[in-house]
Amino acid sequence: MSYVGFTGTQRGMTDAQRAAVRQLIRNRAVSFAVHGGCVGADFDFHELVRSCTPQAVVWVRPAWMPEKWPTPILAASAHKAVVNGRTVSLRTVESLNDAWFHIGAKRVFPPAANPLDRNVDMVRDIAKFKGWWIATPKLMVEELRSGTWHCIRRVRKAGIPLSIVWPTGEIDE
Repeated sequence: MSYVGFTGTQRGMTDAQRAAVRQLIRNRAVSFAVHGGCVGADFDFHELVRSCTPQAVVWVRPAWMPEKWPTPILAASAHKAVVNGRTVSLRTVESLNDAWFHIGAKRVFPPAANPLDRNVDMVRDIAKFKGWWIATPKLMVEELRSGTWHCIRRVRKAGIPLSIVWPTGEIDE
């Protein structure tokens, strides 16, 4: 079983990044993937996993920013949650820690308070399963005050194997 986490920018992947990520997913036979459910690269990654390995389980860990959720992945079901096995309106959920979003038959994590907390949660998930990580930054250099680079720094600190796919499609592992 291959577990993979993903981070990328709201701008989405370049064509070269998309091709390289597609190859990584195929080469490693991904069976479980987690991403942050944001517009851009998270949506691209979701679609790549679905097309390359349809049997893979894809978990989405959104931050509580519905305006950043790609409509095809989350927004249609963002107004409902499942609490103790019951589907309820989010307005009635006292604690989002008790809620699991559902997308079709897939269970989705409750939203984190903000994207940086969500990144920490995703890194913890992949570390627990001895998985690896794919990152698709928008520039060829590290940026401060970037959610993608915050996640990359967390992945490195946790000792998780990391594949950085640069905008040119070059991969550093």
